[in-house]
Amino acid sequence: ATHSEPFTAILQQIIVDLQNPDNLSDPVKLIEARLTATPLSGDVHETNDVGQDNEEAGAAQQDRD
Repeated sequence: ATHSEPFTAILQQIIVDLQNPDNLSDPVKLIEARLTATPLSGDVHETNDVGQDNEEAGAAQQDRD
């Protein structure tokens, strides 16, 4: 349950964001920012099945730091 709770919160935030018409110009970038800005208790790679996208998100996170 501990892994899914922060992820659920992120998803709820994304839904709120997407309901705002101002955010719909680049929803993919918005969602990526949400997913990379919030650490999922350290082991993102195990908790989501995206695989290749995970590595790209990790690289984007490093660029931002």
